[in-house]
Amino acid sequence: MLEPTKAAVHAEKAKREQAGLNPEPFLLKKSGQHFSNTSPLDLKKLMGDQDHILTLMGGLTK
Repeated sequence: MLEPTKAAVHAEKAKREQAGLNPEPFLLKKSGQHFSNTSPLDLKKLMGDQDHILTLMGGLTK
């Protein structure tokens, strides 16, 4: 769902943060959703390295 806009969302986030602005409203517009994902991870990356999935996710287990 968010894959088609992922690169644009990341670019928009960097642009707005560099300008000292809250990027959230701009990211929502770029994603075309009521949420956005700024994580460098995606399902394809996570599933492609199942042995290290917790490390990739920052060790979150809760």
